[in-house]
Amino acid sequence: MAKFTQEGWIEVEITPQMIKRARKKAKSMGVLNNSIRKGDGNLCGFLGEEIFLKAFKDSTETNDYQHDIKMFGKLKVEIKTKDRTVRPQPYYECSVARYNDTQETHAYVFCSLLREGKDYKKGYILGYLTPKSYKAKAQQMKAGDFDPSNGMIFKANCLNVAISDLNNINKFCKKMIEFKDRFV
Repeated sequence: MAKFTQEGWIEVEITPQMIKRARKKAKSMGVLNNSIRKGDGNLCGFLGEEIFLKAFKDSTETNDYQHDIKMFGKLKVEIKTKDRTVRPQPYYECSVARYNDTQETHAYVFCSLLREGKDYKKGYILGYLTPKSYKAKAQQMKAGDFDPSNGMIFKANCLNVAISDLNNINKFCKKMIEFKDRFV
């Protein structure tokens, strides 16, 4: 089930079937070139796609390098997902690795997964930005930089924005309806 939160995010319950599909895709993918987590992030990425697919019924997975999802057969969406052990906060950051910031996509959609131990319970679709807007708002972080907001050290060069700087996912829903009406 998907529902809107008071922050305007979409919250999706993660089911065993979603995890099973994501695990299968993660295993078949193996370790990609430039993988920050050496393949360990694949499950997280595919679960982000699963929660998006559950929330947006007019979407299909493509899983090519340029984008993960197509909506209405035309709109290209790249899903960026973070694995968290706490519920996301507006000041938490959303990242795009610099080696990925040239993907041909219409929108980056940012998701967070809520994990308790090894079990994923919920996913949140936090918001979106077009690649142009993302690059204009983002702060560049370099591999080895310390992030005082969360105590992490960057493993790769990234562009970061706060969740609060994303366009509301409700706005994305309205844009998709307009997009569908114009192009389908």
